[in-house]
Amino acid sequence: ETSTREQVARQFDVNLLGIFDCTKAILPHMRNNKAGTIINVASMGGRTTFPYFSLYHASKWALDGFSESLWYEMQTHNIKIKIIEPGAIKTDFYNRSQTFTIDLNVSDEKTNAYKEQYSKIKTIMDKAGAGGSDPIMVAKTIYRAATDSSNKLRYTSGLDAKAALFLRWLLPNRLYFFLISLLLPKNF
Repeated sequence: ETSTREQVARQFDVNLLGIFDCTKAILPHMRNNKAGTIINVASMGGRTTFPYFSLYHASKWALDGFSESLWYEMQTHNIKIKIIEPGAIKTDFYNRSQTFTIDLNVSDEKTNAYKEQYSKIKTIMDKAGAGGSDPIMVAKTIYRAATDSSNKLRYTSGLDAKAALFLRWLLPNRLYFFLISLLLPKNF
């Protein structure tokens, strides 16, 4: 409700459409050579979600789906598709790159309805980013994916991502959602 069309377009341009354009440009070369590896940096947020990151999650889920489908399509051409799934990483994402759809300094009917909860979640996510894994860990994961001769699709990076995605896979939705709610502020 608080997102502008421009914010939605920017999020999808950065997280999906740019990757789509690059992939489309390189595939003929790889196909003609019958070899290649495409590594897409998605996120644990491409397979699990948290409140107030709906644009980010939507774009990363789309990237995950695009990459997984491409993984099937490129096997007959000997082109490998790899997805990197980092968790919270100490980067500029939480200040520069993240799309904020709620401005805590604006007072209007739409933003006021979400401010309290959003403020609480933003505090939690900022702490997660500050305490996240070193970016070198993601670089090492990308290197491992690039040099791995297997047809493995997903490479998870960071203990938080590994734990969250394992629990997402293991638990029924109701229990997983309950566990996520325990991480949220009281009165959420």
